[in-house]
Amino acid sequence: MKYKIIILFSVICFSFINAKENAKVSGNSVSFEYEPKFLNKRVIDCDVQENILTKIFFVNVPEGNIKLHVGDAQWSLCEEESSRDVSEHLYESEYVYAGRQRILKIKIYPLKKMSGKTYILKKITVEIKFDKFLNYSSKNNPLLSTSINKNYLSHITVQLSAYNIPFKTYLEIKIKENGIYRIDYNDIVNAGIDPQNLSINGFTLYSDKGVVLPIDSTEFMKYVLPEKTGIKIIGDEDENFEQGEYILFFGESPHKDSTNYYDTYDLYNNPFTDYKHYMLVFNDKFPLMANNLVFTFNSDTGNIYNECIMHFDSINPLLSGYGWVWKKFNMMKDSGNIEYEYDVTLSDIIDSFGTISLSFFYQTDLNDTYDIDFYVNNKYIGNMASRGAYKYTPKVFSFQLENLKEDNSVKLVCKNTDNITKVFYLSDSRVKYKADQNNPEDILIENSNIRYLNFNPEAELFVYVKDKDNHYIGAIEENKIQSVDLLGGEKVFISKTIKKPQSLRWVDNSFIYSEKEGCDILIITGDNYKNSLFSYIQYRKKQGLNVKVYEIDEIGDGFAFGVKSPSAIKAFLSYGFSNWKKFPQYLLILGSGSYDYKNRQNNYENKNIVPVYETGYGIFEQALLSASRTQCVDRWYTLLSGNDQYIDMIPGRITVMDKNEAHYAMMKVIDYETKTQIYSKNKTMVISDDEYSSRSSSEYNDINFIYDSEDLAGLLGIYFGVKKLYLTDYWGDKQTSDHWQYDPGFKRDVRFAFKNILDEGIAFGFFYGHGSYYTLTHEHILLYPDDINLFTNIYKYPIFLFGTCQAGQFDNDFGAIAAEFQKLPYSGFSASIASTRAIGSTESINILYYSFATDLISGGHETIGEYYLTMINTRDFTSTSHVLFGDPSMKIRKYSFDIIVNSEDTLNLGSYNNFDYSTLKNNESEIAFDIYQPFYKDSHDYIHTIPYSYVYYSKSDGLLNRIITDEQNGSFSSFITDTFENKNYQSKMLITAVYEDDSLIHTGVRKPQFRYQREILDESGEIKFFIYNNEAEDSLILPSEYEFEVRFYSSAGAYLGNISGFNPAVSIKGNVDLSDLNLMYERRGEYQTNSYKVISSQSSDTIIAVIYDTALKRCQKSIVVKHNINLKTENSFILYPNPFMESFYMSFNSQASGIIKWRIIDEKGFTESFGEEVCQGGYNSLKIVPDGKLMDKKLSNGIYYFIADFQYYGKSEIKRELKKIIKK
Repeated sequence: MKYKIIILFSVICFSFINAKENAKVSGNSVSFEYEPKFLNKRVIDCDVQENILTKIFFVNVPEGNIKLHVGDAQWSLCEEESSRDVSEHLYESEYVYAGRQRILKIKIYPLKKMSGKTYILKKITVEIKFDKFLNYSSKNNPLLSTSINKNYLSHITVQLSAYNIPFKTYLEIKIKENGIYRIDYNDIVNAGIDPQNLSINGFTLYSDKGVVLPIDSTEFMKYVLPEKTGIKIIGDEDENFEQGEYILFFGESPHKDSTNYYDTYDLYNNPFTDYKHYMLVFNDKFPLMANNLVFTFNSDTGNIYNECIMHFDSINPLLSGYGWVWKKFNMMKDSGNIEYEYDVTLSDIIDSFGTISLSFFYQTDLNDTYDIDFYVNNKYIGNMASRGAYKYTPKVFSFQLENLKEDNSVKLVCKNTDNITKVFYLSDSRVKYKADQNNPEDILIENSNIRYLNFNPEAELFVYVKDKDNHYIGAIEENKIQSVDLLGGEKVFISKTIKKPQSLRWVDNSFIYSEKEGCDILIITGDNYKNSLFSYIQYRKKQGLNVKVYEIDEIGDGFAFGVKSPSAIKAFLSYGFSNWKKFPQYLLILGSGSYDYKNRQNNYENKNIVPVYETGYGIFEQALLSASRTQCVDRWYTLLSGNDQYIDMIPGRITVMDKNEAHYAMMKVIDYETKTQIYSKNKTMVISDDEYSSRSSSEYNDINFIYDSEDLAGLLGIYFGVKKLYLTDYWGDKQTSDHWQYDPGFKRDVRFAFKNILDEGIAFGFFYGHGSYYTLTHEHILLYPDDINLFTNIYKYPIFLFGTCQAGQFDNDFGAIAAEFQKLPYSGFSASIASTRAIGSTESINILYYSFATDLISGGHETIGEYYLTMINTRDFTSTSHVLFGDPSMKIRKYSFDIIVNSEDTLNLGSYNNFDYSTLKNNESEIAFDIYQPFYKDSHDYIHTIPYSYVYYSKSDGLLNRIITDEQNGSFSSFITDTFENKNYQSKMLITAVYEDDSLIHTGVRKPQFRYQREILDESGEIKFFIYNNEAEDSLILPSEYEFEVRFYSSAGAYLGNISGFNPAVSIKGNVDLSDLNLMYERRGEYQTNSYKVISSQSSDTIIAVIYDTALKRCQKSIVVKHNINLKTENSFILYPNPFMESFYMSFNSQASGIIKWRIIDEKGFTESFGEEVCQGGYNSLKIVPDGKLMDKKLSNGIYYFIADFQYYGKSEIKRELKKIIKK
């Protein structure tokens, strides 16, 4: 009897039914029922937020009144979830915005406790009604892919901003230190501006307000106009700016104090640039001019104070976040006290009195414990000590000084009080002293309590005063007593010199503000990268998608005074959101990013192609191993509307470092969508860490990686062919037995198994285990950058998900595995999703199992960005963790599980088996069937754990046979191998089928039982070699670089499994093993085939092919390839074999395509055979058969001459070759 399994999408999704599938939607209402999904009596479709199970739904709603009803709840007892906390509410709701669409977010809490018992929700009904109507749209909006009624939208008209932007063009001015600056007529001319067309009445200078740090707020960095600062124009009274005239203004150093948004600690807060940037515009309607100084006869007797501050940015900013320290040094365990000295110069000091304050911290594993003696000019000043806890902000100590002078030395003696290795950070040093205003060294006074300041300088001085919105600039004459009214004393600057800016640059932003239409896909990339994206833009254009590309320097110029900062990107996107008719749904950031914005560490080349947003201001090294370190999350850029965490465009990043990498990265997207082989599209891979910890020994179970991975593989295995790579199957380099209780060491050989699976082809990969930004597992199964050239899976690029810590931490100068292996040209991953921080096992399995795998089966999303959107919208913890590496608009075909596979109830191992199949849709594509070897149980004992633990899991010896056909319905037979090994078989096998049409990937999975029934096969397989589709005999002559094909003719088929020693083996004797290049022998009609490319350094190669059929019978054949060093020349023309028997080859290099007319003549000149062939430009090898279909009589043995006349297309001349040839 035949057993029939019909695999339909609707049938498969029965156990995964979701609200979208049972929802009733219309223009003014939505209703649905929710039934939690279970696995092993545990809920699997909910997020866990603060240990509370939470199910999130999104519903598109119009503006106006919304009525929500949640009720008719049914409950059942559920002790399996009794450890969870419960909410006081059945549900909660709030409004969020996705782009310009209002959305109702509903949180349902499916647990409750009564009388000390835990109850789980069985079913609940949700009804939403709205007064205004939504419009139906058949066009997919990826931003709304998580909404139950995603095709019902509000009618939205974009109101374009009408305000005038005064700086579409400007003169960028960069300065480095406080000073009064001068811009001359010639400076304007040298910047490319014609002053004759300018009126000084429109000159206005803007500063950036000193606000540069991005903050975790959607409202903070919306586009705002910069702040005007006063200028003074020195010249005649007319409106023209003429030769000899100049501009004066006060410029502030970027090295200033501000308040840390999180810790209220004063720090230097410009990590993006060493310069303060100003904009001088020439067409402002309301210019701000500085006034003359206000001189007075009044005077004060108070003193003025200057401050020498040393707190420039860190030598290692990753360790201190935005509180970048000035100096760093180490105290090692078992060392004595250490000393640190530095000098302080106070050139305008008046007397020896003053104060000094130092802020610093020690950093150890557990606390900030330190004891420091402090000396100034070799005099002991005091002690700084702390027995504190682990802290995030430096501690400040202040001392009164009586021994200051012009040149001072400061010494710190750090005592080794607890014999612990520590890192010492001196964040800043501030010396405040009485200064001489008549001989100033750039004195800056803020919020002075002195109203009048007296001067009698020996040389001319220059003074700037700011009082509220008024600015004053002027000179103090030498050798003359004068008093200046400081007014409110908000800011006063005194100097002996007028300074020149570091640089002036004319900037034209007109094009970036003239954009009004918008696009579908927005790309922000590095400077001069646009030309690398031409092919991608055209490719998307053919799909009806409009792509716009902006380079980071354009965005920095337009929105951040020329500074390439995260704030500039956020301001640009906010402007586009308010002003573009079509705001893009996808954001691709094409360029690497680094926390080291100014490349201070200079470990590698500058990685800040497109700046990255950092979430916080973590300080300690330990933050690298915890969630408290700064996290790089591009998601922040896309929070543009509403005070919520729902993104307004879907972000992705590809961390390319140059224009070539950018080109290859975008071509890889095109290749993924157009060249992915059919048979890999229903294959997945699950990699599981073992249960060994990275510690020297473990006294507890680790995280049950294998059991969770088995659950994941079991879910995927219902619909896909799953390849398992479990570390527990491999020994470490420290391991000497299966029963091993210590750290097993490295398992580097696993990477080759990883490589082989990618070479075979998979659609999706999942990793679950320990990891970091540079390695997967502490056993180093994949290591960056050591393994960067490992993969060779061209056109077989899977999407990879990492359930581990920090695999996506791309912002360090080292790189991250998820990012680096995604951007590889012609290998690696098409896209990857990984965390930028440390995450727990619950977070990992949520991402892998409950989110992506479930969505893959039932979500039906069309792009990788939609999967990412679903993940981060329904899993709160992803907001500061997971990043999508890849093009978010990259298309993933939807899956339809609708191939029907028929077979006997029970298959027979060791014999032929017949299969029937059919499809539910007219199919014009090839169907690929993969037959896997039987599953068997395996186990591993972990005697290092308490309690003692055995881990059980299922395995397969891999692919047995692959059959490819283009028939819509039909049958095939395959010999099912008996591996003759003593294994605990589970009595089931796996057969997968897949084909693709224009809209869907159609797949089927069959898992029949089996029994042993061994047959004896009389026939044997046959191996044949082919060169350029021509069968090759025992020997031939080829260039040193050549390709050949191995074909295997056997009704049983080639064995393709994992049993050692039985894989197809192709090698060059004594030189090269070609077996690892590709083990996938594809069936084409009556044979299976694989191709190989060789570059030989020998005079000849003996190629040996050994292939086992599925009955494990051995077939072998060899061929000799000789190399002629002249074969690459245009004159090369070889006949082989010579003498010949039935046929021979004509081998040559052709300068162009054309026609060859040949004939064979005997020694008397009579034509015995003739024919015509077509040749291509380059190397050709054509088979000549001089009898049979060409002659009525057979060519007799003897000596002949072969004449070939070459006529190339487009040329009239004929080239002739003549060779003697012998027939035997």
